[in-house]
Amino acid sequence: MFDFVTTVVELINTELELCGYTETLLKMQKFCSEDEKCTKRLVTKNFYLRGFNMIGAYRRVTETLAYFDTSSDHEVYLQCVKLGWELGKVLRILFEFKI
Repeated sequence: MFDFVTTVVELINTELELCGYTETLLKMQKFCSEDEKCTKRLVTKNFYLRGFNMIGAYRRVTETLAYFDTSSDHEVYLQCVKLGWELGKVLRILFEFKI
């Protein structure tokens, strides 16, 4: 069991290194050391808020796509507006991220 857990931890660490996750954290630490308003608490709060908003938007988009109703033009229009609204939220979260 110990070997399995050790292997899984090594795999996760390797994947995090490959995707640049730790590099991002180092960049944030450097940025936050230069700004007095940037505290660990505030950064963590913003990550959680953005994360939950992204998950919620993703859930709503997938739910809309799963039950996409093509019975009338009006329903298609309303569902496309809903999809555009949710995808717009995702783009705002991605490109307007502020600490």
